[in-house]
Amino acid sequence: MNETERTRLAPEVRQAQVLAAAREVFLRSGLLGTTVKAVADTVGVTETAIYHHFASKEELFRKAVEEPLHRLVTDVRDRMQRLVETPSTSRRALLAAANEVFLGAMVEIAPLLAVTLFGEAERGREFYTTEIWPRLNQAIEALITAGWDLDRADPELATLGFLGVHYGVVMDSVLADEVLDVPGAAAQITTLFEGSIHADAPIPQPTPKRRERLTASHRRPLILQAAREAFLDKGLTGTRMKDIAGRAGLSDAGLYAHFESKDELYQAAVQEPLERLVAHFTDEINLLSSGPDVDRKTLLRRANEQLLACMVELTPLLAVALFSELDKGRVFYREVFLPRLEEATLGMVRGIYGAEAPPDDDLDIVVEAMLGVHFGVALDNLMRGRPVDVPKVAARLSELITLPPAEPGR
Repeated sequence: MNETERTRLAPEVRQAQVLAAAREVFLRSGLLGTTVKAVADTVGVTETAIYHHFASKEELFRKAVEEPLHRLVTDVRDRMQRLVETPSTSRRALLAAANEVFLGAMVEIAPLLAVTLFGEAERGREFYTTEIWPRLNQAIEALITAGWDLDRADPELATLGFLGVHYGVVMDSVLADEVLDVPGAAAQITTLFEGSIHADAPIPQPTPKRRERLTASHRRPLILQAAREAFLDKGLTGTRMKDIAGRAGLSDAGLYAHFESKDELYQAAVQEPLERLVAHFTDEINLLSSGPDVDRKTLLRRANEQLLACMVELTPLLAVALFSELDKGRVFYREVFLPRLEEATLGMVRGIYGAEAPPDDDLDIVVEAMLGVHFGVALDNLMRGRPVDVPKVAARLSELITLPPAEPGR
C-alpha cells in the first residue's frame, strides 16, 4: 500500500490503527523508552501522520494505555457488583464465579497496569491512587462483604490478597510469554481461598522484626540507594548518571570514581541486591523447613511471614528490574529471579504439607498464587507509601489462604 492509499483511511480507522500500534510499543518499551517514530514505524507511516491525529507522545499514552485501562477496571468493577447481586447457591459458588470473572479481566488489565505503574513512577502512583485502586477496591470489596465473616477478616487485606493473587498469576504468564488457562487457574485459586470463608480466630502475632538501615556515612551504599530511587522514579532508560549524582550529593566525577557506567550501577544497585535477597529468602525457608515439628497452621503463618518480609524488600527493586525495560525484565525474570524464588516457595509449600505433599506439577498454581498475594500487598505498600506490619499481615494472610489437602492415593 502506498502513502496515498494509506491517507484515504477514515480518520477514526487511522486513529484506531495508531492507538493499537502505540499500545504494542508502550507495552514493549515503556513510556520513557517509546518514541513517536517507533509508533510511526510500526504503523508504517511518517511521524507527521501520527502528529496529525495526536499532539504528543503523552496524549498517545493516555489514549492507548490509560483510557483503555480505566474502561477495563470500571467494567470489571461493574461485573463483580452484578455478580454479587445475583443469587448464589453458596459462598463457594460466588467465590468461584468471582475468581473466573476477575482473572479473565486481569489478563487484559495486568499488562496495561504494569506499564502504567512503572513507566513513570510519579505519574503511575497518581493514576493508581485516583483511578485504579478505588475501582478495584469497590470490585473486590463487594465480594469480601458477601463472602467473608468480617469479624474474622481484615477487609482491606482480603482485598489486597485477592488482587495480588490474580495479578501475580497473570503477570507470571505475561512475563513467561505463556497463555493462561483462566478457568483452570481460577478453580485452583478458589480452592486456596475457600477455607478462609470460615477462618479460625486470628493467630497471636509475634514481635515485629527490625529492618536494618543503610549506614549513612558509607559513600557506596549512599550511591546505591540514590541509584535505586532514581531508577524507581524514572526507569532505567530515563535515568541519567547526573540524576544519581545529584541524589547522592556528589559531583559527576565523584560518582564515576565508584562506577564506570549506568549499566554497572544498575547491576550493583538493582540486580545484585535482588539476587542476594532471593538467596537469603531461600536460606530462611530451608531453616524453617528443618526446624522443630509444628502444626500446619503455625508453619504456614511462619512461612507467610518469611515470604512477605522478602517481598516487601524485593518489590521496589523488582518493579525497576521487571518494568523499566520489559524485554530486559523478561530475561531477568525467566533466567535469574523466578527459578530461584519458585524453588524456595515450592520447598516452603512441600514443608507445610510434609509427607502428604501432592506432586510438584499440582503445586505450580499454589506457588504462583502464594507469590502473587504477597506481591500484591507489597506493591500496594510501595505505591501508596505505607509501611507493612509484616507479622500482623502474615497472620491475617494465614487465615485468608488455606492450602488444599492432598488427594488420597497421590
